[in-house]
Amino acid sequence: MTSAANSTGGANQVEPLALAGCPRVARVVMAAAVKHLTPVALELGGKCPCIFDAVAGRRNLQTSVNRVIFAKWSSCAGQACIAIDYVLVEERFAPTLVCTHARFCLVVI
Repeated sequence: MTSAANSTGGANQVEPLALAGCPRVARVVMAAAVKHLTPVALELGGKCPCIFDAVAGRRNLQTSVNRVIFAKWSSCAGQACIAIDYVLVEERFAPTLVCTHARFCLVVI
């Protein structure tokens, strides 16, 4: 940001911000961003659940299971800060999810 914008009456503008960090730093960033209504996306290290509930039809069930597994393991082997940490699954879908995940692990390992 330059002082030229202030002298011409223009507003200082910043692109949307993304922060992966701790709550202490997030407070500082948010306090500065709010002055200019700058959009901010925060990733503060909380748990990232996947809620797996009713899906329509058998074909969609397998597709959904594959997507959950891909979402967990495709980004840096599950080490991305927004990777799925755990799955909350309806009991009737658990066997398909567990068996597919086990087969995936056998292939990868």
